[in-house]
Amino acid sequence: MNELNKLLKIIQDIAAGQYSDTIMGLTTPDTPEPLRTIAEAMGMMMVKIEGREFQLEQMIEQLQRLNEQIRTNIVQTVSAMAQALEARDAYTRGHAERVGDLGAKIAREMGQNNERIEVVRIAGVLHDVGKIGCSDRVFQHTDQHPNPELKQEILSHPTTGAEILSRLDFLDEVREIIWCHHERVDGQGYPRALP
Repeated sequence: MNELNKLLKIIQDIAAGQYSDTIMGLTTPDTPEPLRTIAEAMGMMMVKIEGREFQLEQMIEQLQRLNEQIRTNIVQTVSAMAQALEARDAYTRGHAERVGDLGAKIAREMGQNNERIEVVRIAGVLHDVGKIGCSDRVFQHTDQHPNPELKQEILSHPTTGAEILSRLDFLDEVREIIWCHHERVDGQGYPRALP
């Protein structure tokens, strides 16, 4: 294979993202001009491209780590809101964490993957976050049959919780679970009475 064909093959390899030092063989004094100059320029370009690709890979990894940290911080913030809510109601203190833990155990027993188990755990922890929109009367009543206005307030908390999380796209599955956490298989649940 003559030098021109070698150079063309090397250029095709570089274009395909396959870098090697074979181009250096065409930068020796016995390579005729202008092939040697082209090979040297291609070699320098290849080194720069490799360096930029490495930098991009590093930046992508850093962005992925930051993105994951942001997601974690958001979930922790919403979880803190749920814990603050529990401070309003001694009856439910620790309830959210227990629901999250139990939900994760059930998902694990069902053979769900780790990502799905975490979705279920987060949904369990946040399932009552919509009670933030409820008045203090909801937390103070002891009557098993609250008045219609208070009952409506209680029935709306899954929808309120789903609305609170509506702008957090990465929590779509969590939001759906929160919205449905009082639904029943017989269609007698709320807020949508899903069959």
